[in-house]
Amino acid sequence: MKMIQLLLILFFTSCINHSNVDEVVVVKTSKFKSEIQFAKGFDIDDSNIEFSLIKINSNHSKYNFSDSIYIIHSDEFDGGNKKVLAKKLNNLAIQSTTYLSYLSVLNKMSLVSGVSGLQYVNSIYLNEKINEGSVSEIGNNGSIQMESLLKIDPDLFLIYPFELDNQDKYNSKGIKTLLISEYLESTPLARLEWLKLFGMILDENELANAYFDRVTLNYNAQKLALDTTKKMFFNLPFKENWNMPNSNSITANLVRDAGFDYIFSDTINDNTIRSKEIVWENAMSCEYWIIITSRPENYTLQDLKNEEPIYSEFSSVKNNKVIFCNTSTTDYFTMGVVEPDIMLRDLIHCMDSNYSSKYFRLLK
Repeated sequence: MKMIQLLLILFFTSCINHSNVDEVVVVKTSKFKSEIQFAKGFDIDDSNIEFSLIKINSNHSKYNFSDSIYIIHSDEFDGGNKKVLAKKLNNLAIQSTTYLSYLSVLNKMSLVSGVSGLQYVNSIYLNEKINEGSVSEIGNNGSIQMESLLKIDPDLFLIYPFELDNQDKYNSKGIKTLLISEYLESTPLARLEWLKLFGMILDENELANAYFDRVTLNYNAQKLALDTTKKMFFNLPFKENWNMPNSNSITANLVRDAGFDYIFSDTINDNTIRSKEIVWENAMSCEYWIIITSRPENYTLQDLKNEEPIYSEFSSVKNNKVIFCNTSTTDYFTMGVVEPDIMLRDLIHCMDSNYSSKYFRLLK
């Protein structure tokens, strides 16, 4: 279901003609210089001594959106008629559960009071809060329930860019919003770097930068050169079609950094829908098959064969080289966002019999 939700998000985003937003949110905090290395969807302007300006923009040619947030460091700063948040954040609503990963790293999960899609929350801490009733469902599959959102009255509501057209509606009700578009990044480290944005908003800059630097160092130390003999393909079909990810997507680049050679590297700009027959023809001889999907907890290689008899003819299945990530039993869509070094290590070592994996495992 998580993969379907993500695909729906990308679909709706591509269908909207976004317009620029001039509104800002102001939060007073300490001055901290944070440089952006990989992320393309936001930037930080530290040129003014009174504030830091975070600029959020589209990093995809198909989409047009922008947003901004001023982090103030001086009482002299005049917010004017801008959208202002005059106190530290104590109450957050989030549209995507992926934001939970950043909040977890910064020890700010306690700020969450509303989540869209509670069924996708894997956090033990947050699930306890949900059961207690201190965290509420504010929507599902991208649809927000305004009454539930107003009831929790968040200091800030973090939303997808495809919610841009609803910002005026939220603001008219006194709900301050900020666009977060980490999923449009093309590499795992670029998506991870959005942690710095959360760090600035929540006044946890040093923690955010230290974590980012450590994970980046671990990730880059593990990266392998592309091995053209390690041919691979992705995932499973939905009905009669097979969605193959963009070759410059986060997932494809993660797999490439593990040394695998993606056979559908011609999917340059967008995900490509291919028929099952075309995939079978091209993928049957591939040495590796990497599957990221939701299945029952004890899903096996035999279960995969039972789904479609022709899979038994695939080289990857015959040679026991199917690498599997079960999104229903792992935190792939949450903590995986901030643990790309662990996911990379899994991909590289999951074939080793003594290796204990967290996200990707060899399907047996």
